[in-house]
Amino acid sequence: MYLFRRKQPTPAIQMHRNDGTSTPMSITFKNGEMHINPDRMDKGTYELTISHGIKVEKRCITIA
Repeated sequence: MYLFRRKQPTPAIQMHRNDGTSTPMSITFKNGEMHINPDRMDKGTYELTISHGIKVEKRCITIA
């Protein structure tokens, strides 16, 4: 039994524009994969940030 058990961080998915402002995402999950719907988003470059607690992944996405 652990009396001082730390709460596990929840995974987070965020999308930002080039200027750093947060933007709403239009994504669909199919068969365990995340699909971005470019038809519902403005054209431009975005940065997708996926946080798994300590590990953080960042990807650049361009919608033309």
